[in-house]
Amino acid sequence: MTTVLLIQFDTDARLRRQAELEKTGYQVVAVASLQEALDALASAGPDLAVLDPDLWHAQELRVLQALKSIDRTFPTIIYTDHSLFRDDFRYHMADAFLVRGSRRSSLEQCISEVLEKRSMTVR
Repeated sequence: MTTVLLIQFDTDARLRRQAELEKTGYQVVAVASLQEALDALASAGPDLAVLDPDLWHAQELRVLQALKSIDRTFPTIIYTDHSLFRDDFRYHMADAFLVRGSRRSSLEQCISEVLEKRSMTVR
């Protein structure tokens, strides 16, 4: 079973996203801080991380940088309502960028694609 590290600082959004991912069959470790994310990375062994940056905090960027500094190949997805993060070069270290509600693909499809791409590069 795929384990997703969900990093979301807003409690209501985190609970909604966790329920959505669990409903589709993922095991979810949901965290609300940088330290919790680092602890979960070490203890839960997640397969990838999903981060939801918001416009008012830079915490998510620090988490993304910390995850990539530990393992630059660790798969990460930026999943947000705000397409402007796509143009922010600091977020380009993420493996995928998905705007919530876009018709392009669903989060579940994006997770599958990122994990498939990683498995092809690990072989």
